[in-house]
Amino acid sequence: MALRNSSFHLLFLCILAATTRASDAGGMPQLQAFDCSTADNYTATDAYAANLKQLLAALPTNTVSKNGGFFNGRVGQGAATVYGLALCSVDFSRSDCKDCLTTASSSSGGLLKICPGSVNVSAILDQCLLRYSNRNFFRTAQTGM
Repeated sequence: MALRNSSFHLLFLCILAATTRASDAGGMPQLQAFDCSTADNYTATDAYAANLKQLLAALPTNTVSKNGGFFNGRVGQGAATVYGLALCSVDFSRSDCKDCLTTASSSSGGLLKICPGSVNVSAILDQCLLRYSNRNFFRTAQTGM
C-alpha cells in the first residue's frame, strides 16, 4: 500500500511541476548564464557590427520558422564575418523561443547591451540559447561557459 501511495505522490508532483512550468512559459525570457569576450572587441562603426546586427535580426525567423528550432550561419566575409548559432528549448513553444531570440538580439536590452563590443558571446536563456563569434566555432565543442 505504501508503494502505491508513493507512486501516486510522485505522479502528482510530476503533473504539478509540468503544470507550473507550462504556466510560466509565457513569461519574459530569463537570462541564466552568459559569457562575453573582453579582447579584440569591435566598435559601432566596424563592418563586424553591421554584420552582427544583420545576423541577430534574422535569427528569430531563421531559427523558429525555417529550421525547426535550430540555426547556424554566418554573415560577412573575411575578418568581419560573424558566425552565429541559436537553439530553442524543447520545454517551450516556438512562439516563446521566437520571443526569447528577439529579446536576446534586441539592441535596446539584449546581448548587445549586456556585452557591448564583444566579438565572442554565449548566452543561455530559459527559452533559448544564442552564440556568436568572429571565429568559426561550428563543429567545435564548448565545454564551459
